[in-house]
Amino acid sequence: MPIPLILRYIWLTDTISRAGRISFQDIAARWCTSSLSDGEDLSLRTFHHHRKAIESMFDINIECDKSTHEYNYIEDSEDLKKGALRNWLLSTFSVNNLLSESQKLRDRIMFEHIPSGQGYLAPIIEAMKESVVLELKYQSFWATQPKSYTLEPYSVRIFKQRWYVVGRNCALNKVRIFALDRISEFMSTTKKYRYPKNFTPEVYFHDCYGITNDDETEAVVEQGPEFSTLKFYLKPSFAFKQELLSYSSDVEVIKPEWLRREFAETFQSLMERYSTQ
Repeated sequence: MPIPLILRYIWLTDTISRAGRISFQDIAARWCTSSLSDGEDLSLRTFHHHRKAIESMFDINIECDKSTHEYNYIEDSEDLKKGALRNWLLSTFSVNNLLSESQKLRDRIMFEHIPSGQGYLAPIIEAMKESVVLELKYQSFWATQPKSYTLEPYSVRIFKQRWYVVGRNCALNKVRIFALDRISEFMSTTKKYRYPKNFTPEVYFHDCYGITNDDETEAVVEQGPEFSTLKFYLKPSFAFKQELLSYSSDVEVIKPEWLRREFAETFQSLMERYSTQ
């Protein structure tokens, strides 16, 4: 099975970033020992193709020192650490590299289960890059059968070990969120779309907790006595409620009143369920 190009890009960026300055010959040698190489050499032509793709996709410039014509380095390497996406990509791949080189310790390294779906991440990012519409078969957590959707992918986001794609549901003409592990079928079309200038993922999720953005729920402000009440400005989505419930009696909802009543009813139901006859 071919290695997704995005993994090659991250490997190359991580290798150069950790080395500081490194010749192409050394990069090629390290590639041969990488689990991603699958015995395939890294040609200079392929290296330059990857370098240009990294610049286009992640805005990371890999430069050649003209005084020696052999050393490659990342321009403004300090700025590289400031980008959340780039920092996440590099740190994630650095860990993966470390684990792949430590196979003898595999029985002593424990992982949290991560749902399937990451296989769709690379083609979704490619679709975002090329601005092409997607066709999905998707079954939500609440649905009994999968449904077909036509989606314009705007953004991807990870939350609690799950990847999500955010985009315009063409049938509803509304922005919707899809969990990658709930996708059963996936196809990129040849139909193009225009990324809306008035959509920004950071703004879209600005007053939300987690991955849920309920358009029908007003954002609220939580404010109370000092040292006893935390102040939030967000939409009380399902994910946020679940997070509060995980603290059990250690947290109390003061406002809004409707949410306080909802929590009271939930805990009353729990008390009735566990009470002895």
